[in-house]
Amino acid sequence: MTRMLSRLQHRGPDDSGIERFSPLGDLGPAVLGFQRLSIIDLSSAGRQPMANEDESVWVVFNGEIYNFLEIRVELETLGHVFRSRTDTEVVVHAYEQWGAACVERFNGMFAFAVLDRTRGRVLLVRDRLGIKPLYYTLTNGRFLFASEAKALLESPDVARRMDLQALDEYLTLGYVPGERTMFEKIFRLEPGHLLFYDGRTANAEPYWSIPAHSVSAENESDLGLQFHDLLVDAVRLQLISDVPLGAFLSGGLDSSAIVAIMARELGIERLKTFCVGYENRESRHDERAHAASLASWLGTSHHGVVCTKHDAVETLPELVWHLDEPIAEDVMPAYLQLCRAAREEVTVVLTGEGSDEFGYGYRYYALDRIRRRARFVPSAIRGVVRAALNRFSPSGELKGRAINYCLCESEVDAFLSWWTLFRQDQKRKLYGDAVSSRMVSSGLCGQMESLVQHRTERGVDLVAWLEARQRLVDYVLLRSDRLSMAVGLESRVPFLDHRVVEFMSRVSPAAKMDGWTGKMLLRRAVADLLPAENAGRRKKPFGAPVGEWLASAVPAYLTDSKLVADGVLAQSGIQGVINCRFTDSRRYNEQAWALVMLEVWYRVFIRQDLEVQTDRPPQNAVIASNRFFL
Repeated sequence: MTRMLSRLQHRGPDDSGIERFSPLGDLGPAVLGFQRLSIIDLSSAGRQPMANEDESVWVVFNGEIYNFLEIRVELETLGHVFRSRTDTEVVVHAYEQWGAACVERFNGMFAFAVLDRTRGRVLLVRDRLGIKPLYYTLTNGRFLFASEAKALLESPDVARRMDLQALDEYLTLGYVPGERTMFEKIFRLEPGHLLFYDGRTANAEPYWSIPAHSVSAENESDLGLQFHDLLVDAVRLQLISDVPLGAFLSGGLDSSAIVAIMARELGIERLKTFCVGYENRESRHDERAHAASLASWLGTSHHGVVCTKHDAVETLPELVWHLDEPIAEDVMPAYLQLCRAAREEVTVVLTGEGSDEFGYGYRYYALDRIRRRARFVPSAIRGVVRAALNRFSPSGELKGRAINYCLCESEVDAFLSWWTLFRQDQKRKLYGDAVSSRMVSSGLCGQMESLVQHRTERGVDLVAWLEARQRLVDYVLLRSDRLSMAVGLESRVPFLDHRVVEFMSRVSPAAKMDGWTGKMLLRRAVADLLPAENAGRRKKPFGAPVGEWLASAVPAYLTDSKLVADGVLAQSGIQGVINCRFTDSRRYNEQAWALVMLEVWYRVFIRQDLEVQTDRPPQNAVIASNRFFL
């Protein structure tokens, strides 16, 4: 237990707690462990694990319940007595009053566990959108859970083995989707799910799902006003904090909208904002000039930070250690530097993540109108054209990718075609002797078809649902949580307030997109809060000069690959990726970066032969309880 808690100390350096429990029927003996980072009620009254008056209910809680004060008032009228000002204690009494159904009343980001000594069970809960992480394993008769997988690896019952199906999925998408992880027998509790463990079995079930669209006839200006009011209220709720608070500001529409609401609608003066750039200010990826200009217009106290090539390459082992799993996103070194700089000034930041998925901000969404018309082209002809594109067009070339997308028959196939990193034929060339004979295709297309079979959406609505259900959770939010918590910084996401998500999901695509321009509702909602050039700015992805970084990272990690030494990958396959550096630079940047991240992960977690230097965040950091049950 001590070793497991030590692996989570970066998430909670302010306090530590352990409670041990005598056997409870089939549940057997239990242990709850906890690391605290304080944001609300910094006193010792907020220590965890936390119990009700008769100690029949114990809770460990990670995250925030933004509406906990109104729930507390309701519970007090029902006779519950409180000893602290924390939202954790509200969870304790809410469970005592309403059981597992209490989660339906919570507005927030959270992952928590309840040890119910009366019923002899453990309940795990993860928030609706998967903002906060929760991992678990059931092995050798032991049920363990934690905020990060690395804590579970400290148990002698958990083997450090790579899951080969997860490896195949990672190489396909650049991340591992769904409940599976890169570690055998370690799973994620999926967003919007509960899990009950009674000492014999662990059963997960959903309590919430993203709704399908139902609004079509309302005036677009009315929808814009409704969205404005909802978003302002979401930001207002997420300002609750007993420690300093700021925001990320890139100059793009999403973060600009959040900062404008904080500064102009809610009156936060000298709000601290943060942006990251690169050594070459002329780089197309550097947004510091846009961010600084808007910060000046809004009157924020703005801080810019630079991520150098040295920062990017030298911090890779630390970065991957915090992630637990490889993610093939090139901006992560810059994001870590951004979080580190912000933590020098504040403890909480609000960010703009989640807007693209539900506001239809990704430009490829606009291709779906063409794809649906192209379905009238005979499938045989579409198949021939796609095969030719895969064979002759550079796989990283965006025009070829767009044409391929438009020729896909199903939404799942279209989603996968857009985001696929290594095609099946490319993966076959990558695998080494030790795994090629055991490797079975992950069957991602079939898995996702099963996932969507009960959804009523079609076209771009279903593609957007897949984006939100898979890539947002297991790629974007995973990165945001790990790299902010790595330095003791809590990141909050107002666009993922479940009321905002439900509203946006019910609005038809026509109200959210105008031709090739997305996020129309957001543009209308903040038109009076931002300069016209910001409110109308086109989507620009958060990018990085990864080609420059690979010049150092490839020799450092892929020349003498341990994945090759252990027969997981073939050197000829890696060399094939390296050889396309000059003929298909986009493919090279994407695929080589994915292989570098995989190699670093393998050395850090499986081989354990790569030294990792990790920061210890300052005391008085962010709230997050991290825990496991044995």
